Amino acid sequence: MILQALSPYDYNMFSPDHAYFTNCLSPSNTVAKAPNNVVELQARIGTLEAEVSHLRGQLDKAQGINDSMWESIVKGVLAGGALGADTLTPIHD
Repeated sequence: MILQALSPYDYNMFSPDHAYFTNCLSPSNTVAKAPNNVVELQARIGTLEAEVSHLRGQLDKAQGINDSMWESIVKGVLAGGALGADTLTPIHD
């Protein structure tokens, strides 16, 4: 394997590189710019609240599935049996 020596950083590129990164991070260039009027803000709040509600529902469902799996596994282990298909409770939507 032949390794080539890395060329040192060209300091003539420092200013353009610095400008690129600082411009990307400035609040005026963010991807999601804040709406300026109250109607847009209220619409965005409504959208976000609906998304939070949906995500909470998904989280509750996932927690229920997780709890069911752990309960089935613990019962199987405490019973001293091997965990087979008959030990686990099927999950229905």
